[in-house]
Amino acid sequence: MTGIFGEVQAKTDDSITVKLKDGSTVQLVVDAETKIKTGDKDASGMDAVPVGSRVAVLAENTTSSPAALRVMVVPGQPQREHRTFTLVEANGNIVVVEDETGNRLEIEIDHEISDAIAGELATFLLELGPQSNRLKAKAEMKISNVVKRLEAQAQKLDREAKSEAQADAKARKEKAHADVTAKLEANMQRQLDLFAEVIADAPPQAKAALERARDNTVKGYEQALKSVGASASSTRAVLGTRVIEGEVTAVSEDGSRITVTSKRGAAIELKLDANSRVTTSANATTTIEVGDEVTAKYEAATSTAVSVRVHADDDDDDQDDDNDGNRGRSEEKKPASTPANGGASNGRGSTISVNVKADAGISIGR
Repeated sequence: MTGIFGEVQAKTDDSITVKLKDGSTVQLVVDAETKIKTGDKDASGMDAVPVGSRVAVLAENTTSSPAALRVMVVPGQPQREHRTFTLVEANGNIVVVEDETGNRLEIEIDHEISDAIAGELATFLLELGPQSNRLKAKAEMKISNVVKRLEAQAQKLDREAKSEAQADAKARKEKAHADVTAKLEANMQRQLDLFAEVIADAPPQAKAALERARDNTVKGYEQALKSVGASASSTRAVLGTRVIEGEVTAVSEDGSRITVTSKRGAAIELKLDANSRVTTSANATTTIEVGDEVTAKYEAATSTAVSVRVHADDDDDDQDDDNDGNRGRSEEKKPASTPANGGASNGRGSTISVNVKADAGISIGR
């Protein structure tokens, strides 16, 4: 026995000619013993095997032509497409529709629909066949019903989102919210830091206008932070502090004030008190001297330093060597300390405490 698969090229009552994939043909004998199936149904006679159809044949080799024991017609895949029409009227399971060009067609569907459909848009799953004014559809769906379902689904999702209590979902929302708040705060901090430098360096006649512009900016940021739910304390903390990076260009005699000049050339004088933290990059307490590169965080209202971080000397070792040590510490540098308190050490390797006396400002000692 052998299996043959191909396309029916010709047939008679007692034979069938099948064209194979390689283009060759084979003729098979068909008789009363030949079993014929179309899809999953038994059939009788060659009328059930149309020319052009695909077949799978189980054949028995004989001395002459091979005999077909079983012929199965492979059903072709029906062609379908979705199309949208305007519904005109319905009569049982026959629907009259109009396409986008105004042509009217009849569509036969497998169920009855209401005749109260005039003007509705509907999408049909059509089975395409020969050109005709009547088409067959496996299913239909009104666009208005689709819209209603989508709206209902959206409302359901909205309700679920509002009532969602799962810990992971809550954590994701809180993280996203925190990220937005952090970006807003960082952007605001940069803007206000820049305002502080511009105002410090501005001529006296321009300061009032710049301060008004800064105050309007602050109000805008306050509203933005409030809209994202930032706490009042967090908002005050961000709005109330500034940061300046630059070089210490002056230190007062008693060490209670320093002047930091930014890379933009703005000079801002800062107060130091008992709460001001003065540290190195390694978090060791230290002195402040003219020529130090620092990052200072200070209270905007009082210009009092909250923290001053002195950048390590070895960050600029190469540059110091090239410039004969001009940027290194030297005896000409003036430490932010109070000599009256017993002579503060300005060594980098030791821990130095910062104290404030009511009548003498800051003193720095071991």
